[in-house]
Amino acid sequence: MAPISPVALITGGSSGIGLALTKHLLNLSWNVFIADINPPPPSELSNFPASSYHFHATDVSSWDAQASAFATCWSKFGRLDFCALNAGIDDRDDIFSSTSNDLNIPPTKPNMKTFEVNLYGPYYGIKLAAHYMALNKPLHGQNSGKGGRIVVTASDAGLWALPVVPQYTATKHAIVGMVRAMAPSAAEAGVSINAVAPALTPSNLAPPGLLENYPKEALTKMETLMKAFDALGRFEEVGTEGWGSQEPNGQIVEGRGDNIHYKNEIEKTSGREAPKDTYKERNKRFAMQRQ
Repeated sequence: MAPISPVALITGGSSGIGLALTKHLLNLSWNVFIADINPPPPSELSNFPASSYHFHATDVSSWDAQASAFATCWSKFGRLDFCALNAGIDDRDDIFSSTSNDLNIPPTKPNMKTFEVNLYGPYYGIKLAAHYMALNKPLHGQNSGKGGRIVVTASDAGLWALPVVPQYTATKHAIVGMVRAMAPSAAEAGVSINAVAPALTPSNLAPPGLLENYPKEALTKMETLMKAFDALGRFEEVGTEGWGSQEPNGQIVEGRGDNIHYKNEIEKTSGREAPKDTYKERNKRFAMQRQ
């Protein structure tokens, strides 16, 4: 019997960071499920066996669309070991430059698509990944196949404010907090959850003129970002016992220049652990409502 290849699902896997990660994992002999609005350029994946990857048209802001993608991934490959929740967009609304200065022209409802893609999308993806990772059969030498690893693409804008894109900044700050907060519960389920926080990464997604005016020393090289994914995904160790929940977990890794940096949480104040047990009891009610 041929050995089973580990499986990754990557949202936004058709371009930019997601496409680089897709190719990186294919080079490591993984199977990759690409969930994106548009398919990857055929020439980008022409050197890989067609059976090792699959594209599924997916709007990550839709729960139904993501649920369909994850179900299709399971149907095609029969497992899910790693999930990169990478799809994202920048701001789709502006407040202070769009006021009419006219009492008779009230503001219009803001466009919240950035929140739907950048925050709702990863939250949906984490819930779906947790479900399917719990169903994994043993891989290689594992006694239990249950679990896996999740990496969410945050941003330097999740570590400090980027005034030109406040919606983007808000969603990436939320991602950082969500990853740190979910990590302990994820580990109990055999899952690790971390985030990468690149600065500007050269790709065709950058607006015209941005790359030319961005400090070169502050750019995140794509190969540096792959180092961050390697550190958080531990791809070469997949199949070892307890791989999914092994450290790092709850970490935010910034890529800058040639180097990656673990960004520590601000100093914790006393008393933050006190409500943990109370909330865990309360949250059990949510489990009764699932499905």
